[in-house]
This record gives sequence, structure tokens and C-alpha cells, in this order.
Amino acid sequence: MSKGFIIFLVLLLVLGVGFWLTKDYFFQIQEEKVEFQKLQNYKAQNKPITDLLDLVKDKYLGIYGDIQETTFDWRHNDNVISIQGFTIIAKEARDVHYNELDIYFRDNGFVFDISNAADGATRGMMGYKRDNIVCIERRRLIDFTENPNEPIYVNSDKQEITISCGLLEKVN
Repeated sequence: MSKGFIIFLVLLLVLGVGFWLTKDYFFQIQEEKVEFQKLQNYKAQNKPITDLLDLVKDKYLGIYGDIQETTFDWRHNDNVISIQGFTIIAKEARDVHYNELDIYFRDNGFVFDISNAADGATRGMMGYKRDNIVCIERRRLIDFTENPNEPIYVNSDKQEITISCGLLEKVN
């Protein structure tokens, strides 16, 4: 064998080993680019939702926590659809906050959806829809006394309010 051929084989071996040792790094960089792009697309698609919840947070400064991802049920045309979206929670809100949210949604072009409403002694739910954006506003009283065989006694109007919003895939 000639020296040139042996040098070529050694060089080929070194390059092969070098590629094998660094391939995970290069594939990881590519995967991170793909994941970053998916995240950007996800944020862009859901911008109307996150913008809406940011506006609620700003309007009621200090009441609501951070925006988080969530999944919630939405009743639509006699079906229950699982919606992926975003949520914010107020741990110690009052009746005034719950009532103001109804006005806020209606002032921003949302209509009340009776199929997504419920009310009870210690909790309630209101559904709102604008185009393909749907929101569920839930409240749960946190300051009440409940004893067996006695009426529920509400101590104060402290409540936890959860607002969950997402996009319907198809608008019918």
C-alpha cells in the first residue's frame, strides 16, 4: 500500500470518529431550532388568547396569577370538546371581580353561551364566545361553612376565579 492511501484511510477514520463524536451535538442544535420554531408558531397561533388574558391581568392588577397552559371542556352543538388553551387564576377575588368580568367580556365583543353556564350554592360557571375564541369563567367560594343536614352559611364573598380561554377548531 502506498503512503498516500494509508494517510487517506487514517484521515477518513479520524473524520468518521470526529463526526460520530459530534453528531449528537449537531442533531441537538437542529432539534432545538425545530422546537423553537414550533414554540414561536404556537405562540403566534394563540396570541389572541394570551393577549386577552394579559389584558384581564392588567385590568385587575395583583389579583390574577401567571398565564398557564390548560385543557378545558366546552359544550358545542350537543358535544363536549376538549380545548387546549390558557388559564389565569385569582386565588382571593370578590363578587365585584366576578361581576366585572361579565361586563369586561361583553364590552370586548364576547357573547354569553348558555350551554357553558352553571350555578350552584358554592360555585358557578359562565361561558363566552367571540368568533372562534371561547372562554370559561369559573368561580368557587372559599369562605363558607357547611355542616351535615344544615344550610350552607357563606361567611364572606371571597372566591377563587379561574378564566380559561382557547380556540375552537371550526366555527359552526
